[in-house]
Amino acid sequence: MGLTDITIEGLSPRQMEIADILWKFDTLDQIDNWIAKIPTRRGRIDARIVQNMMVAAVLDKQDPDVEEACHYLRAISSR
Repeated sequence: MGLTDITIEGLSPRQMEIADILWKFDTLDQIDNWIAKIPTRRGRIDARIVQNMMVAAVLDKQDPDVEEACHYLRAISSR
């Protein structure tokens, strides 16, 4: 599975911008640092929503491995 295989339906233009930015990062720390610099609370919430949607879309494409999925979800929710 390549990242180009991931599709998230129904994103607003602003959410698409956020997704495009998030795809460029290599680590969760980079994502967290970028989100922390967003000036508004609403903007930070929107970015986290898009991030979670992206993770869910990636996990949906993975072979079912409940332990690995739980690991990713725990990592995200602990941030």
